[in-house]
Amino acid sequence: MNKSLFGITEELLQIFENIEIDEETGELLNLEQLEEIQGEFDDKASNIALYIQELQAQAEAIKNKRDSLYDRQKSTINKAERLKAYLSDMMNRAGKDKVETDDVRISFRKSESVDILDESLIPEEYINAKLTVTPDKVSIKKAIKNGQDIAGAMLIENQNLQIK
Repeated sequence: MNKSLFGITEELLQIFENIEIDEETGELLNLEQLEEIQGEFDDKASNIALYIQELQAQAEAIKNKRDSLYDRQKSTINKAERLKAYLSDMMNRAGKDKVETDDVRISFRKSESVDILDESLIPEEYINAKLTVTPDKVSIKKAIKNGQDIAGAMLIENQNLQIK
């Protein structure tokens, strides 16, 4: 039967609870069973760690593919924009406002935009302010480690599983 890591851990805890010690020699009597279960635990933990590494490798490959696709997308968008600017320039130079074929209709559309010449001269009512406020965790950590008490923050020691 294929046991889960949880099941093996439960068995291990059960063995620890029911550990038998020889009164005369102080020797553990169920040592073989304990070693067997610990071996099963180590094997199962190793297999899970290998699977985690495989998933992390897959995630990295997906990320790399996503980045590659994003770069291709950006390149394709830029190419289309350059061609659009080229076509616009050539139509203007040729004095053409419109081109129509069976496949496509090309024309200019009027639009308006604002060009900011000097931002410092713009009146306050026309300025949008964006402010992002976040706690500086690096400084807070440093201060707490130096013995300061920072209201609203505390240092937490984590245990991060490392698989090499």
